[in-house]
Amino acid sequence: MIELAEAAGIKVSEPNLTRYDLFNADECFLTGTGAELIPVVKIDGRVIGTGKPGKLTRILEDKYHALTNASGEPIYK
Repeated sequence: MIELAEAAGIKVSEPNLTRYDLFNADECFLTGTGAELIPVVKIDGRVIGTGKPGKLTRILEDKYHALTNASGEPIYK
C-alpha cells in the first residue's frame, strides 16, 4: 500500500498514533495480506470521518485491485 500510495502522489508516513489521533482522523483503513485493504468507519463506537470509506481509501483500493488483476496469481475454484 505504501508503494501504491507513493506512486499515486499520496504523502506517506508511519507515525505512532494514539486513540485520539484515530478518533479524529478524516479516514482510516487497515491492510494485511489476507484482508487486503479494509476501510474503518468506526472505532469503539465512534464514527471516523463521515462514517463512510474516504476518498484516499477508495483510490488505494482501486489501485490495489488493478495491480492484483494485472499481476496476481489466478485463483481457481
